[in-house]
Order: sequence, then C-alpha cells, then structure tokens
Amino acid sequence: MTPADDVQPEGSPAVGVAVAALALGAVVFLATYRGERAASPVAGTEDLRPPGTVPDPNRRFEMKGRRPPIVPAEGAGLSDDDEVIGVVVNGKARAYQLGALCIGRHHVVNDLIDGVPISVAYCNLTDCTRVYTSRGRTEPLDVWQSGFGGGGLVLKVEGVAYRHRSGEPLEPGPGVPRFPYEDYPWTRMTWREWKRQHPETDAYSIPGAMRRPAG
Repeated sequence: MTPADDVQPEGSPAVGVAVAALALGAVVFLATYRGERAASPVAGTEDLRPPGTVPDPNRRFEMKGRRPPIVPAEGAGLSDDDEVIGVVVNGKARAYQLGALCIGRHHVVNDLIDGVPISVAYCNLTDCTRVYTSRGRTEPLDVWQSGFGGGGLVLKVEGVAYRHRSGEPLEPGPGVPRFPYEDYPWTRMTWREWKRQHPETDAYSIPGAMRRPAG
C-alpha cells in the first residue's frame, strides 16, 4: 500500500467521527466549567454572616469619618446659592458644604470646634442630617460610616452599627448599647444667608463637589 492509500478522503466516516468527538468533548468541558462556577462563589463574595440573616448588598464599605480641612470663608470657593450645614459652638461659626457631604466616602466628618467634638453626618438617600457631640470630651468623636442598610446610611460606633436616621441599632438585641452620642443643634441654609448671619464663619468644602442649591 502506498502512502497515498492511507489518506482518508474529505468527508470520510473517520473524519466525521473525529469531528463529532471533539465537539462532544467541548460540550462536556463547558458544562463542567459552568457547573463549577455556579457551585463556587467568587472570591470575597462568600456570605460570612450567621445563618438566617439577610445580607444587605449596599453595605460595601466602611470608613471612619475624617477630620475635615477648614478654610476661611473667602477661600471656601462656595457659590452664594450652595447649601451648607451650619453649626455654632461657643460663638464660633462653621459651615459644612452639603455637596461635600454628598460624596460617597465623605458622609461623616468628625470635627473639633473651639475644643468641642462635633460630628456631622448626612445621608443623601434620605436627605437626613444629624450632628452629634459628647459632653466632657476634647477629642473628635469615633463615628464611622458603614455603607447603607435598613433604608439609609449606617453609622458605626465602637463596633456597633446604628441607623443614621433614628439612632436605633441596625441589629438590636440583648446587651446592644444605645447610640452613645447626643444631638447638637444645627441649621441648613444657603451660604449667602449663613455668611450674612455669621460674617466671621469658616468652612469645610471640597472643590468640584456636587452643587446643592437651596430649594
């Protein structure tokens, strides 16, 4: 038999069997791969909560409220129509740009005004502002933002998560402490009106932050 006699012509049964075997192998491989992917969660997405609890997909980050950089009123770069959260401590006025507090990782600032701890927390989903202090303390408060859950911003203090809007524990239970800080008076108005009422004010702002005009 010559070498040419051993070559199967195109379309012969042997070629067809080989092609069918390759196609079947590919189908089996893909089915196995997809099954393994479905059975194995992506790294870092495993639910490590106790059985019976429902994870909230919005609680994705945790960050301690930072000490905000403060500038004189003339250096704040605010428009007259920008909204601010205004706080007065012992006669010293400070404005917090609402647009800056809308930024994802800046919903909480832990500040000191005239040696008094003042924490400002704003939830842009519920348009809710709360300001906290603690009598007798001289250092910034330990308030963290812990993502969103239960319909709004979640705050964390000393490892316990609280609903920003109500101050109630996110996961109440025996021995869970109440929110440890007290509310402090604040006001919300335009930068123009705040400056008119408090000419000596300073401010916290972030250049390029989203504008929040009043009304």
